[in-house]
Amino acid sequence: MMSSLTLDKYQAEAVASSAITTLVMAGPGAGKTRLILGRLAYLLDSGVPPEEILILTFSTRAAAELLSRAKDLGLEARIKTFHAAARALLKDLGQIPFRPATEADRRQALEEALEEEGHGMSRREKGQLLSLFSLIKAGSQEVSEELVRIFVRYNHSLEVKGLCDFDDFLLAATEVLKKRRSPFRAVIVDELQDASYTDLAFLQALEPESYFLVGDPFQAIYGFRGAVGPELFAYIQKSFPRVVCFDLKYSYRVPKTILDLARRLVGGLPLESRAKKGAVSGHLLGTARAEAVFIGKAMESLVGGRDFLASEISRGQRGLAWGDFAVLVRVRALLSPLKDVLSGVGIPVCLRDESAERLRQKIKPLLSLNLAGLPPQDLELQAKRQKIVFSSSEREYLQRLFPLVESAEDLVHELLFQAEAPDEPGAVSLTTVHAAKGLEFPVVFVAGFEEGLFPFELRGESDEAEERRLAYVAFTRAKERLFLTASAKRTIFGKRLSGRPSPFSRLLGVTFVREASKVVPKRPRQGSLF
Repeated sequence: MMSSLTLDKYQAEAVASSAITTLVMAGPGAGKTRLILGRLAYLLDSGVPPEEILILTFSTRAAAELLSRAKDLGLEARIKTFHAAARALLKDLGQIPFRPATEADRRQALEEALEEEGHGMSRREKGQLLSLFSLIKAGSQEVSEELVRIFVRYNHSLEVKGLCDFDDFLLAATEVLKKRRSPFRAVIVDELQDASYTDLAFLQALEPESYFLVGDPFQAIYGFRGAVGPELFAYIQKSFPRVVCFDLKYSYRVPKTILDLARRLVGGLPLESRAKKGAVSGHLLGTARAEAVFIGKAMESLVGGRDFLASEISRGQRGLAWGDFAVLVRVRALLSPLKDVLSGVGIPVCLRDESAERLRQKIKPLLSLNLAGLPPQDLELQAKRQKIVFSSSEREYLQRLFPLVESAEDLVHELLFQAEAPDEPGAVSLTTVHAAKGLEFPVVFVAGFEEGLFPFELRGESDEAEERRLAYVAFTRAKERLFLTASAKRTIFGKRLSGRPSPFSRLLGVTFVREASKVVPKRPRQGSLF
């Protein structure tokens, strides 16, 4: 099986590790998927049965891609997200305790808890409190006695309704594993840097013969969701048995020009680019609208095969499709104005977080149906009976998830917890940097790369180290061309910004060229993607 995979020497050394815990540092474009499949092939060749190998991911997209690639190579294993794996384990043992709580269920439970404690809060404060509850369950937040009382009442409110929230399946499965042995001899983890203490406790409770843990500490950007952060890698070396570390040395996706910028942001990046030539440029526009117009004109030029900005890229560059572009922003509030301008001039766009939420809302009514005995392929039929219609991109996304689950009920639960935006190959992706991790595009625009926004400082002091990692993630989504754009005039959250490019630009050595604003007439909009 190994003969069907070509690995570089660093990947091959890691794949053949005999350590109980193999920890692999793998940066952007270093071939993580190939590495994981190589390890899977190695385990199978070593005689480990496929049903005793568990590959864990943090997203349905990553799990589906790994499963598809494994099947293409004739490889088998249990490939699941953390929460799906915990739920499947409980289900196999006949210990599924509750059904998952929707966001509305969680808000109702919080309302009841606050009422019992005699507290009133704004909608925003309630949202912040729900996020804090997730951090508490992840074991990464110390709280006051008063907050503990609200937390306990919140959990009780869910329990009496037979509901659980995001981390409860993992917590329950971890408790079960303390009494019953895990069926897995080998565990492989993708994107380790996203793990919370709850995830780590579940991992340790599995107690396999070998762990193969793959991640990039510089992509640790989910501290607000309870992820441990870059220090996780030191924790692993102290807390897991017989750890041996490996570094992958080559990036096959990120051009040297972009990788050099990423290195200036985080330092100590042990990667050498093996990708084709790329380019980076900085652009300062007069207003936020002018910035959006500039982005649209740049895209149109590249789609037409003409790089109107480009001394850095040859004139003969191939034309691109709309789905080859992404616009990334630090805060969600910048997305809607960008969408209005781009769609107003006829450019098809997709707001990825809106697409994911739209799918969750379609799935939610199916939770009340008895789907336990139905294959996942029956989900669309059940949806039609409820007068729920999926778009073609949503159907394609669902079909990619069918092999990951055993029943339509499992699929509904997975989507409610972790639905992601279906791919829209005919549209430009607009998304936050946080939601873009794991994605890649030939051309990336980082819009609003300005003082106050990057690093984000409008609501108090920022964690500069995490802000640098966010910029690192944003930059390394680009496979060919990276545009950094800023506006000299912008008001957001009621605050007028300085109009200067991000202070990171000085560190990066990127000069922002002042671009003349262009008035672009509106065009007839293309047909709706949704």
